[in-house]
Amino acid sequence: MARKQKKSCFSTEESNNWQKKITALIANKQPFLKPNLSLRQLAGMLGIQTNKLSELLNEKMGKNFSAYINHYRVKHFKQIAQNPDYQHL
Repeated sequence: MARKQKKSCFSTEESNNWQKKITALIANKQPFLKPNLSLRQLAGMLGIQTNKLSELLNEKMGKNFSAYINHYRVKHFKQIAQNPDYQHL
């Protein structure tokens, strides 16, 4: 039995706009550095409903919340690890 494709609550334009907002927030505020960051908190920072943010991450950005945030955490760690000031760590 084939699965029914779920209709997105975002138009392509809305999806693109939200993706830009998420990317800008991640780059500028670095909320991923907060150890206990939750989907609800990130949604609040963006001004979007939690379920809509979850859909956006899963369906449009290809990662669930944890994978998305951990991607940025690992990327940030790699940048720190390459800094000569932190070679002793």
